Amino acid sequence: MNIPINSKTLLGLLVMLISLAFAVVPAAALPGDTNGDYDVTAAELTDVVFTYMKATFLNDGSNALTDEELSLAAHNCLKLPYGRIVIPVEGELDLLPTPNVLDRKASPQSLLYEGLVTRDRSGAFRGWLAKNNEWTVSSDAKTWTIPLVENAVWHDGEPFTSADVQFTFDYLTNPDNELITMGPVLSQVESVECDGDYTVIFNLKESNPVFLEILSGGPGVGVYPRHIWQSCTNPLTEQDHEFIGTGPFKYLNSEPGMSVIQAFPDYHGNLPLVKQVIKKVYSDEGSQVQALINGDIDVVGTGFGLKPASVTALTGKNNIELIRAPYQGQVFEIAFNSELYPGNITAFRKALSHAVNRAGMTTMIGGGYARETHTSYILPPDNPVNNPNTNNKFNYDIALAKTLLSEAGFTIDSSSGKNVLKDPSGNPVELTMVYGGKASSGNADQKMVQYLRQDWETKLGIKITTLNSEKSTYNGLIGTTNIHFDGMPMRFHDDIEDFSNFNTSPSGTNYYHWQNDTFTNLMIELGKTNDDSDRQEIGYALQEILVAEAPMIPVCSMDAIVAYRSDRFTGLQEIIEIAGGDIDIYAQIKPISVAVAIP
Repeated sequence: MNIPINSKTLLGLLVMLISLAFAVVPAAALPGDTNGDYDVTAAELTDVVFTYMKATFLNDGSNALTDEELSLAAHNCLKLPYGRIVIPVEGELDLLPTPNVLDRKASPQSLLYEGLVTRDRSGAFRGWLAKNNEWTVSSDAKTWTIPLVENAVWHDGEPFTSADVQFTFDYLTNPDNELITMGPVLSQVESVECDGDYTVIFNLKESNPVFLEILSGGPGVGVYPRHIWQSCTNPLTEQDHEFIGTGPFKYLNSEPGMSVIQAFPDYHGNLPLVKQVIKKVYSDEGSQVQALINGDIDVVGTGFGLKPASVTALTGKNNIELIRAPYQGQVFEIAFNSELYPGNITAFRKALSHAVNRAGMTTMIGGGYARETHTSYILPPDNPVNNPNTNNKFNYDIALAKTLLSEAGFTIDSSSGKNVLKDPSGNPVELTMVYGGKASSGNADQKMVQYLRQDWETKLGIKITTLNSEKSTYNGLIGTTNIHFDGMPMRFHDDIEDFSNFNTSPSGTNYYHWQNDTFTNLMIELGKTNDDSDRQEIGYALQEILVAEAPMIPVCSMDAIVAYRSDRFTGLQEIIEIAGGDIDIYAQIKPISVAVAIP
């Protein structure tokens, strides 16, 4: 809500506060904030109210705030939502969870929909719709009892209860609903019981001491209103046009190219400090950057971070601040299809892992905002399994690559004046590579191929053929081509549990079409292990297998860089300093200028 400021209100305040001294407010970034901490205290608000009244009623010409500035100061002091923040998206499908949220993997969506448990910045589990740290687990780790918050309501006013949680999990795993993306995720859940209105009991098919990771991780499982979805006979085509959730914002309206959600005043958690979040479609990052400079939007780069060219374009611009978070951007890799010849030969994959010029690729992809990744998949920079300073197992060494290929029966024929790699049967080796996935951001996949042509094609003699793909067909093509390029977000792949991506994916196999029984057994053991140090040791063992078999080759890790209008907001630096989702992010972002007022 906006607090109205009028003569009657101020005259009443004047009578109540007449004994206090008048004060003149010095200039500050946030109206009413005299010490620069972006927080208006009750004392500071009292001062600016008196200054306003002195100017308004005594006509003394004091340096008073305007009506709107005083309103902003009051909202800040009372921690009430104010103004709007405008965020760009690339397409209409990014405006809202359409055609419906369930068709987008039933993820919590955070602002409209919520899950039971999430992760805080330290990586610890935190209650969301569950009461924080009040869950319990049986000694065999098969029964999880989770108390729920008792003050949450759906956006239409209906109370949230355990019946909604039970319904959600039954609905998402019902084969008649064809929500195939959720089947593997929730396959361990045997049943969900309600113990009263505010406690749910999850009965698992087998022990799982890290079940909370399933509920919270990458990106977790949302909870949806029983009274809305129970009458929906086809969740893949029908939708809730009001997007009823329990989140801090509720759907307000939308039109082509724009959607608006508004702070939900009955939210059970910390109330947002921004009243409206507006999404507008800008189809490419270049137009988003220009819109930020023009003041049409307030932030860019909240997905994977900005491309280096955009960072350069924004550097030094007035009222625009750049924030850099190391290793929080995309992590790029070269992935084999381990079922297709010759990628089904471990020695071949291992040989090529030593023919990747990471230094060159990293410079071309990320400029000064990336660094080489010498670790397999999600490892931290100081990972002991493959520390490039001590035991670099993915070192760039063309001579070693040639030796390993020779030991595997491959030969390089140079009789025609150029190198041609031939397999043990004497056939020329050709690899087909597909563009168009997550690594197409900033054309990173094409930049990697430029270096692969120098090393794999020219020096090793492998013929490279490339295919361009749309995002809608990309996942199908990676099952029929030798090589694809991935650009996964680090913040969703930073836990040992995420090695499950090398076991299965939503399509039923894994993206690498790779299988290793020892790896699979270790993943099963990981699912039964609760001790952190034991889990870490299993993680190292899993990484050793990935290094030895090389179903993928790591390339580089991007820093995440976000730009925002520092003349309008503070607190946006928190957006990229998180390990996943932050359920209180809009309770930290503060409007500091009347330029964001809702017209």
